[in-house]
Amino acid sequence: MTYLLISFQLLCTLSFLASGSYQRIIGQNINTFLSQPSASRCICEVVETLNHPTIISKYIKFPQNAEERLALKERFYEKFKIPGVIGCVDGTFVTIVRPTENEERYYCRKGNHARKPTKWSVVASR
Repeated sequence: MTYLLISFQLLCTLSFLASGSYQRIIGQNINTFLSQPSASRCICEVVETLNHPTIISKYIKFPQNAEERLALKERFYEKFKIPGVIGCVDGTFVTIVRPTENEERYYCRKGNHARKPTKWSVVASR
């Protein structure tokens, strides 16, 4: 168990998830006073908490039947005017290990190697 304020643990985790780096959490903020092992424990504890079945069942919802899918399609169309879609996921940079071939293709503006997954949509069958 990490003995830090929950708000500090959450901020540490959000910083890690945004940057993909423990060093940025520690190195860019001289007022952090947080070791890499402590940062790692914070991240593990927050992620484990967010992965708890109670949290998942309360905040992550998937349509369970045709009626729910139809309702989502209608709401998505009303808001964005795109037919047949029940949801979408925005792409983001995902940090990867430096590739041995064509390394320059994967170097991103954040100063590390990453890939940007293609945006995709969940399209309901008609």
